[in-house]
Amino acid sequence: MEKVFNYFKNKKLGFYFGIANVIFAIVLAIVFFATYKGDNGNGQLNLANAAYASAPEVIGIFMLVGAVIQIVALVLPEYRLIEVGALACFCIALIKVIFIIPDILAGLGTGIGYAGGNPGLNIFFLVFALVICGLALAACFIGLIDVNDEDKLMRAKPNMTQFIKIGVCGGVALASVAVGVITASALKKGSGAVEEGIDLMKLYGDKLEAYEFNPDNCIYTQEDNPYAGSNKTTIQNAVKNRNGYYKVYTFEGSTAEGWQGDYSLKKGYLTLWDDGLYSGTSNGSAIQGYWFNRDEFGEECLNLIDSDGNDMICNKLAGSESFYEWSVDMKASYNGGRLIKVQGLRYFPTVAMYIDTGSDSLKYNVDETIDMSNWSFNQVIGALVGEEETPFIKAGAIFDAEHEVKITTPDMSEPGKKEVTAKWGDFEASVEITVVG
Repeated sequence: MEKVFNYFKNKKLGFYFGIANVIFAIVLAIVFFATYKGDNGNGQLNLANAAYASAPEVIGIFMLVGAVIQIVALVLPEYRLIEVGALACFCIALIKVIFIIPDILAGLGTGIGYAGGNPGLNIFFLVFALVICGLALAACFIGLIDVNDEDKLMRAKPNMTQFIKIGVCGGVALASVAVGVITASALKKGSGAVEEGIDLMKLYGDKLEAYEFNPDNCIYTQEDNPYAGSNKTTIQNAVKNRNGYYKVYTFEGSTAEGWQGDYSLKKGYLTLWDDGLYSGTSNGSAIQGYWFNRDEFGEECLNLIDSDGNDMICNKLAGSESFYEWSVDMKASYNGGRLIKVQGLRYFPTVAMYIDTGSDSLKYNVDETIDMSNWSFNQVIGALVGEEETPFIKAGAIFDAEHEVKITTPDMSEPGKKEVTAKWGDFEASVEITVVG
């Protein structure tokens, strides 16, 4: 008991901040992973719609990595730089939370959450992350142990025990950072594209067909677009009489505002064509205009110039490897002109669908209800592109406000091998489950 008392005798307030941060970071990570994919009760997910295309899991991952680094800092309190490493990890998670908050706050004052998300839960994430970063920052300045003891330990000649302690702690710290960075990188590359552990080319490569049009080769600046400066009637007639053009980008999305108790989905669709025009619907109303994807400096962008003056500037999402690549708030003609969050990508034909059951064991008891909360229903798009027939393939969760995935579950009253079947348009996929008595 005396040894324990002596161990804490020279510890400063920063040391106790570190202990608190280990607990707080682990709690926040657990709460985050347990809730972030949940439903906020209004038909929307707990995070804002735009968050899902930018790997929100980074929040929980770097809280856990920060907790590990914080533990290392507590074991080696004389090395104050380790505390800076913990602070850096916590700040990465905080920044990710901050990116989500604007969409959440946009409708908080009026109670209209057009961007989706659970305001209370996301404010909890923000406040908790701010507290953790604040404590870590304070610990960096205060230090974890008495300055004299810190100096003494730093100047002491290391012995074998100290070498082992430093080596083990350093290895743990580096390994945790590596795991966090690798995992976050993989999530960002595949965000929205649920391909983990699935070799798409091996499974669906034989379904790819020759597709002579390559959307990457369709480039317009505002000055180059043949419809720049055209009036509304000219654009409407061109859209109406369009024939034989290729799709370059497609967008789709929906929102449920909760305006005066109305939680019905407001849907939005856009198709950008290779003639330089776009057309679509916003809550049932037709919209059209022209588009360009390069600015005056030749940099990539995506701007939609509406024939009614409601121009839209698209936001680039997390890298070209993600499923959805662009996001934009589309103005909708309801409740005074609200917004529908739609997300888009370069168009390639859909070739298949599949069911990802996550980590579920797929073994159920007789009369048990199948829990599909971890399941996702995914589409595979791709083609053999251009004259070289270069294969392109990727997958992402089906998001189609117009055509639902229809799920057929088997009779669970008798044991045996059963199938859960999902159908979406012309595509069908199934998963075998086992019912035990």
